[in-house]
Amino acid sequence: MFRFLLATLLLPAAVLGDAGILGSVVRGPSALSDSGPDVRMLAQDVLISVDRHSYEITGCFLLHSPSDEGTVFMYFPVDIITPFVSMLYSSTEPGPLLDRVEVTVDGAPAEVFPMFVCEWNPSEEPSLPCWESVREMTRPLFQDEPDEGEPFYATRIPAVEQITDSCMDWEADLPGIHSQALNAAWSAGFGVDDTVLVEYHVTGQMTTDYDSTMSILCYPLQTGSTWTGSIGSGRVTVVPSGFAGPGEISFIAGSMLPAAVELPPAVFEPLPEIAGHQSFAATRLSRLAGTRLGGGFQWRFSDFEPSAVPEGWRGLFPGLGDMYAFVADSVREWRTSESAPRPTGWGGSFIYAFLSDNPPDRLTVIDLDGVPLHESPDPGAPVTSLLPVNTVLTVIETRGPWILVGCSPCDIVNYEEMGPLHGWIELYRTGGDGLSRPSALPML
Repeated sequence: MFRFLLATLLLPAAVLGDAGILGSVVRGPSALSDSGPDVRMLAQDVLISVDRHSYEITGCFLLHSPSDEGTVFMYFPVDIITPFVSMLYSSTEPGPLLDRVEVTVDGAPAEVFPMFVCEWNPSEEPSLPCWESVREMTRPLFQDEPDEGEPFYATRIPAVEQITDSCMDWEADLPGIHSQALNAAWSAGFGVDDTVLVEYHVTGQMTTDYDSTMSILCYPLQTGSTWTGSIGSGRVTVVPSGFAGPGEISFIAGSMLPAAVELPPAVFEPLPEIAGHQSFAATRLSRLAGTRLGGGFQWRFSDFEPSAVPEGWRGLFPGLGDMYAFVADSVREWRTSESAPRPTGWGGSFIYAFLSDNPPDRLTVIDLDGVPLHESPDPGAPVTSLLPVNTVLTVIETRGPWILVGCSPCDIVNYEEMGPLHGWIELYRTGGDGLSRPSALPML
């Protein structure tokens, strides 16, 4: 089977296909920026099972605090605004999306509640809501008024009908009552030198094309600035639903992670650091111990600090050709010096799974600097062309990390066609940090 097994860096790419269903999103848990500053993730063990339609994620996270942190709030997004759906319709009725999330803290069920990260931009107009009224409407986690431009964490977003002055412009007039995502949130208590085991179990729908012939799932890891330091040890394991073997997983990738390995059939055993915690026996992951896996893919790491992905749709829905049309202009403007900053691209650490009956026959160049097209599958072979970002590649043959492709690239600056061309590209490269970056990826 044509299966890429690599560590990747996702960058903006061209329109290639059509997303039919935007599936639900999930990533590793974050701490609020103003809670738990000394808490470190000692270990994490995440098991993801996927099929063409749905996924199931069980993750255990071992957290330690050297000081008395008190209550620490954690969260991850379950619904976000996208260019396709520009309003957070789930904000007033979040219940159904939270029903698919279960969390335990030291084996005991935790209350999962809706949480929205809002920005406080007060108005001097006396007729508009002040902090006191916004606080009453949004019921934030913390009662004190934030500084202008600072975030606050609402637990509800009122419907338009609940606002006294119905003549207000919802988007323009209501300060602070806007959010880009509905988050599932919960809390855990940390005393001095406490080690706490948090587990979440999340189910959801895959993102698919219109005909449901291909599906994708993105699972970002997360520490960034929300937890202290690096992850002590961890792994992420991806298997097909039913644990029967690689199945429909025709492409698997890990962004800014150590190289993955393809697992042979084996018995699943949780990480010793996780299994050694006193409350582990009460977790769902403990009940999966001893399960026979027919095969899959796994990333292992130690003393590792993931690169945080953007909070918005670009970080949580990579691989959607339609959405890349919204970011292609930024690449062209950078190339033509119309804008100074280099686009950041997809620099986060995450797992990317592509499921289909057949191997992907098209890839899209994602390297902002372009991809060398070689005469033969050898890094020392002559380079015949530099394929610009967004070039669509037709896969002809594969030899390990090398792909023989055909393409008709278009110069991103002047839109002049450069093809048709044939040649070999090296699918990924490893940087000085030991993490690999791809040249191209399959898109929906």
